[in-house]
Amino acid sequence: MEELIPVNPKVIAFFVGKRRGKGLEEGLREIGIRSDEIERIKRGYISPNTLVTISKKLNIAMIRLMDLNEENLKPLMIKDFRRRRGEKKSKEKKRKRKEDLLDVIMETNDLVFLLKEEGVIGEMNLPRFSLEDETKKVAREIRNLLGLDLKIQTDEMKEFRDMIDFLREKLWERGVVVIVRDLPEEIDGISYEVYGVGVIIARKDPHIQRTIFTIGHELGHLLLGEHVYEDDLLEVPDEEERKWRIERWCNEFAAYFLLPEETNKEIEKVRGTKDQKKFLKKMMAKYKVSMSVLLYRLRKLGITGLEVGEIEEKKEERKGPRDLVRSTINSFGERTVAVVVDLYRKGRIDELRLKNLLGVGGKTIEKLEGTV
Repeated sequence: MEELIPVNPKVIAFFVGKRRGKGLEEGLREIGIRSDEIERIKRGYISPNTLVTISKKLNIAMIRLMDLNEENLKPLMIKDFRRRRGEKKSKEKKRKRKEDLLDVIMETNDLVFLLKEEGVIGEMNLPRFSLEDETKKVAREIRNLLGLDLKIQTDEMKEFRDMIDFLREKLWERGVVVIVRDLPEEIDGISYEVYGVGVIIARKDPHIQRTIFTIGHELGHLLLGEHVYEDDLLEVPDEEERKWRIERWCNEFAAYFLLPEETNKEIEKVRGTKDQKKFLKKMMAKYKVSMSVLLYRLRKLGITGLEVGEIEEKKEERKGPRDLVRSTINSFGERTVAVVVDLYRKGRIDELRLKNLLGVGGKTIEKLEGTV
């Protein structure tokens, strides 16, 4: 008859609950412990073989399972409680982000339905590509399709805002609505199709260059017909590797779309420039791109290790402390705002729906009526 070892059932129960998320009996049965052995443990004794089995199945050192003093568990219990509390907060935060994102999508879908119903925008008309298509070639094709040439980009566009206005106008003609607005934390942009219309929503970032990149990135998603939302907010492809392939493709497309291969010779001049930081800031302003786009393109050209330090990207200047009219037009575009305000004037939509669609009310509506 094998010699039994004294144990504390509460200690065993703690580690079973920690590893299996079950009570003592149910958790032990799950790992193959017989009922008579479980009853013995509840009485405070365990056989050496059963102790070894539990240790291996739960991946807990035997010396810890043999601890008779449950007071020694308090530090572990406190740590476990803090971990669970952190997980709960994380889940709550994720749930709130998901709800907020769904609110944004529902509001946007209502707006797109209205635009489609009024016949002011057609169905999305963009070519489709796959992950096997070379991003450089795709970027070149889409620049040609939208009429984005370097002369327009460097001479006619005076401010970063001009790039957003240009892309919004050209994509509208292709059945894509571009909206720049506040988004839930950690979400830079989303894109999808609804009512046959393409939708790009980019975060309203004070560094407007980043917003431009997000629009390019989300345009890549529309071209692929593949959409990825972080943390399973809406849907994630089954294969994790495919998810990151999609993201890499869209990042690379955006970089070449905003800064095409024709600029290679010019940006390579950074090698022989004394003040590299000044050179890159000048390039940012000239092509209306972010520093991340420039550095990405330079890496692709084999240029790394630049001594530029931190380059703060220019923040968009506001016309006034509460210029909600200009902010609304910048967010939704003049065409969209004009359609919604006109429907409000004609009594087709009330003030509450206008507020839900554009996020403004009261005096701002009056100012919008006098602007568009």
